Amino acid sequence: MKKYLAWACIEQIEPVEIVRETNSSVFIACDAAWAAGGVRREAKRSEGRGYFDTWEDARQFMLSELSAEIATKTRQIAEWERRCKKIEEMTE
Repeated sequence: MKKYLAWACIEQIEPVEIVRETNSSVFIACDAAWAAGGVRREAKRSEGRGYFDTWEDARQFMLSELSAEIATKTRQIAEWERRCKKIEEMTE
């Protein structure tokens, strides 16, 4: 079964074959010695990345993540500007 892995931090979407899935996890075939039964489990969603059924869903996730980051930075800029103005208005 194919899913799309979206990485918002590196603006990348890649197709991934998964073995199975649950509501919160996907299971991916893996050759690593530590992978039990040759399968590793990953969360469907974690910070800045997620597995999606369609490429478009993955793209929308990335746009949503970056929009949220823009909103956070915009609030921070407004706070820094407020603080600068307060300092500029200070008198001895």
